[in-house]
Amino acid sequence: MLAIDPRARSSMWEDFSRGRPTEIDYLQGEIIRLAAGKNIAVPLTRKVVVRVKQAEGKPLRSHSVEEIRAAPG
Repeated sequence: MLAIDPRARSSMWEDFSRGRPTEIDYLQGEIIRLAAGKNIAVPLTRKVVVRVKQAEGKPLRSHSVEEIRAAPG
């Protein structure tokens, strides 16, 4: 089993903490593009993108699964 440094953070966390735009369009956007090419609906993926975009530039906070599911998109 590999040990994970408890201080390790993702690049998206770094973006949020520094008030930078995230890479959500690149990451989840690719899933959306691939799904569209196969005519597959990905509503939760779209909601995640909406929620991340809403959170960009704001103080960090957690979102519940219920909040993500309730997001428009």
